[in-house]
Amino acid sequence: MKKLTLLISLLVLVVVSFSACTKSNPSNATLPGKWNLLTDSLVSGIGPISTPKYYTGQPGDYFDFRNNGKVYVKEGSTLDTLNYNLGAGNTITIDTFGITFNGVLQSSNYTVTANIATITTPFAVNPGAYYRRVVHLAR
Repeated sequence: MKKLTLLISLLVLVVVSFSACTKSNPSNATLPGKWNLLTDSLVSGIGPISTPKYYTGQPGDYFDFRNNGKVYVKEGSTLDTLNYNLGAGNTITIDTFGITFNGVLQSSNYTVTANIATITTPFAVNPGAYYRRVVHLAR
C-alpha cells in the first residue's frame, strides 16, 4: 500500500510539474478585434527641426480591426475607417497610416501578446526629412 501511495504521489508531482511549466503562446494572440488606444506618436521633421506629435488615448478611444479588412479608429472626437491588410510575418498595411514611397504604401510591423499590441511604421529618412509612427494598444 505504501508503494502504491508513493507511486501515486510521484505521478501527481510529475503532472503538476509539467502543467506548471506550460507557457501561454503569444503567437496565438491575434490583431483582429477591438483594442483600447494607449498612445499614438508621430515624429517627423525636416533637417534638424523635429515635429513630435504625441496623443495619449482617452477612455473610449480604440482601434477595432475587423475580419473584413477594415479598421475603425476613434481618437478623441475623430472617427476614421481605414482598410488594412495583414502580410507575411508580422507586417500590416493600413491605408493612410504609414509611409508611401513612389506611390506604394509601405508595410508597418506589429507585435501582439495576449493583451498588448504595438504597430510601428518603418523609420523613413530621405534627404532632409524623416518620419515614424508608433501606436500602442491594449485589450
